Amino acid sequence: MSIATDGIVEAVATDFDCQKWQRKHGQLLWCGLDDAQYIYKGGTLYHDAWLCPVSDGAPEHTEATITVIESEEYETLAAALELGEEILAETAETEVTEATEVTETTSEGGGTSADALSTAAKYSERLALAEAALVELAELVAVLAGEVL
Repeated sequence: MSIATDGIVEAVATDFDCQKWQRKHGQLLWCGLDDAQYIYKGGTLYHDAWLCPVSDGAPEHTEATITVIESEEYETLAAALELGEEILAETAETEVTEATEVTETTSEGGGTSADALSTAAKYSERLALAEAALVELAELVAVLAGEVL
């Protein structure tokens, strides 16, 4: 997902950043995108009208334009944000889909766009491994819970 405020892409997020407010205990819980009221990224809660409605008593949040994007778009936007590039929300999708090759532009940090994309790809692979581990862990917990019952 891309998250934009005031027409500028602020961050990119995944399904792991989806949150919902549990009023009973006054806390945020991780949830799937279908149940999400917020996207939590960089210490900020973001909300868009297409997400589930915000509950009474829920924490402060920032209204944003949140757009579901493909993984390739995510990686490209994440790399650009890591390099400190400003991305206009209305052009983000067009720029990402038109980007067919990586240019060797040096950033202030001394790396290249290719380096940033390589780093993004590595983190994407790590995320996929973490997701698989969480699924296995959830299955194990379900089996153990069944044995306890």
